Amino acid sequence: MPEIPIRAASALTSTFWGMSRMLEYATSPKINTYWTCEFENHQDGTATIHRHYRDGRETGHRIDGERVNRYSFEEADGRIVQKLRLYSPGEMTWQRGDLVCVLTVRNPQYVFSYGGEPIVKTDPGTYR
Repeated sequence: MPEIPIRAASALTSTFWGMSRMLEYATSPKINTYWTCEFENHQDGTATIHRHYRDGRETGHRIDGERVNRYSFEEADGRIVQKLRLYSPGEMTWQRGDLVCVLTVRNPQYVFSYGGEPIVKTDPGTYR
């Protein structure tokens, strides 16, 4: 599958250190909760992951009423994230749809070292 950049369905413009960045997010259902990946999608087919966290939501296919993409990671030895695979939302809450794109990660790290404090979380139960 060729690596092609594409904007995810859900995005939020945030300001960090005086710079404006377009953060996108995708979810992944795991057993009884959802994980969220917040990332920056660059025009060259790469992504910078800012956060990867489990926030305890029981449903994650919609954030503020908008269906969001699903994701999975391609990992190297030691669970180092190499690629971010984005899928369209599936028809069911636990499903993922077709592969949309594969992005090479600019900041490969151990899968659980990206930080757990959500950037897009505004208050309990509300995400934008």
